[in-house]
Amino acid sequence: MKTKLNIIKQKFMDKYCLDNEQANKNLVFCEFNDKIYVGLSLCDSGLQDQNFYFYDAEKVDDFCTPPIAQIKFMTDNKPAMFIRRLEFVDFSYKGKGYASKFMQSFEAYCINNNFNHIFG
Repeated sequence: MKTKLNIIKQKFMDKYCLDNEQANKNLVFCEFNDKIYVGLSLCDSGLQDQNFYFYDAEKVDDFCTPPIAQIKFMTDNKPAMFIRRLEFVDFSYKGKGYASKFMQSFEAYCINNNFNHIFG
């Protein structure tokens, strides 16, 4: 029996033509308060500030919709990453434990992408 999380993950993999390895490396799915959220990095190695965005995975049809939150980070090279800040785009999520859950998910993304040192 597929869980809600697995169904949504498969939907993203199908829509963006990702295999399991690509999905695990580029997307982070987390479940919190009976909802599924997806996080992804939209990075340009030429930029000093890079961004990791969180979306409501059950509502987002593409990544042009506004995110719930974003983590700004910098990295010169692996294995270190410096987190500059987490900010909420949608303030209705503030003060309810989402930041902690999103940071845990971002940490999983860092581990999946061989960042062994995270500073903030």
